[in-house]
Amino acid sequence: MKKTEINRFNFRNQYLAAIFLMTAVFLVAIASVFISIERYYVDQSSKAALIKLETFQKRYQAKRINTEYLYQLL
Repeated sequence: MKKTEINRFNFRNQYLAAIFLMTAVFLVAIASVFISIERYYVDQSSKAALIKLETFQKRYQAKRINTEYLYQLL
């Protein structure tokens, strides 16, 4: 092997390594965007579930108070 062939071989490996690293960084960036979108929607759905739970608890307490009032009337 000549010295120029070794240099070409090293350059090609560095080029492939750079492409691989840039692809990895790009994929990590896409994954982080998807994760942030997923966290946003999970947060929104958990807030909606908490609101539903609170309204259910309020209704249950109101029904319980009504039944206790009816028992007191008897």
